Amino acid sequence: MFYISSWDYTKNTTPKNITVAILQYEPEINDKEANIIKIKKLIKDAILKAKNEDKKLNLIVLPELATTGPVKGLEEAGKLTETLNGTTVRTFKEIAKDYSLYIVFGMVEKDKDKLYNTAVLVSPKGDVIGKYRKTHLNELDKQWAQPGDEIKVFSTELGKIGVMIGYDAAFPEVAGVMAVKRADIIVIPSAWNGDFGKEIKIDKNISTNRYPEGAMCLWDSITMSSQAYTIVSNFIGSSNNYLGRSALYTLDPLYGLDQPVIASKDREEALIVSFKTIQPDWWFNQEKLISSRRTFFYKPLVH
Repeated sequence: MFYISSWDYTKNTTPKNITVAILQYEPEINDKEANIIKIKKLIKDAILKAKNEDKKLNLIVLPELATTGPVKGLEEAGKLTETLNGTTVRTFKEIAKDYSLYIVFGMVEKDKDKLYNTAVLVSPKGDVIGKYRKTHLNELDKQWAQPGDEIKVFSTELGKIGVMIGYDAAFPEVAGVMAVKRADIIVIPSAWNGDFGKEIKIDKNISTNRYPEGAMCLWDSITMSSQAYTIVSNFIGSSNNYLGRSALYTLDPLYGLDQPVIASKDREEALIVSFKTIQPDWWFNQEKLISSRRTFFYKPLVH
């Protein structure tokens, strides 16, 4: 309620040209070593693919619980959990440093006697510059994880990056908070099997730039309602009915600014996408979105 947009000195004002690799694969359940081998191969494929397109990767995004797959129960989680000083984080710090890029990945985090479904952001220098603990737990998470208590946006050389995880996408307030915190990019490590949201079914002719097959309505609405480019990394695999469709969702395909890019529903791949953040010259953007908020109408919601 108290946010005053025109006085925000924390926002970015310079657009950034960014190239991202979104990794999509079938997880080897509870086998960290096998998953890391698979991830490393996909990263090498992504770097080669980007190079062949004369692009330099800036960011790699992996799914929720990237090195373990879904976790069932407290006992299983206890065997898979690590601190932020553990092997999984060290591995991704080395990869980020070796290839000079940012990485976002999900893991089972232990902090004292509590376990969290956590996403970690690592910098090109190999430093952990942010972690986000999933705040909205699904029924599987509730068997072992504690909810986080803060929605976070992290400042990077690429701009401000907001991170949510999986089921968080079902709650529009998360994206709203990230918009107010002036996220330029929202990243969603996910393990989506259709438990929320539906494929977009609008008449394709409504949009100047058509939505690709398999576009998911809630991920798209996050982008539209926050005016931040949104990157989703999801698993595939019949064993848990994961639906793939990892994607970049864009600010305004309706009036022709840009177009979402979506991966297959059942193929392991590194999806390479490029975009320019902020879009200050477009008819509608995050600055105009925030300036148009009428927060005095929110009072009944917070009383």
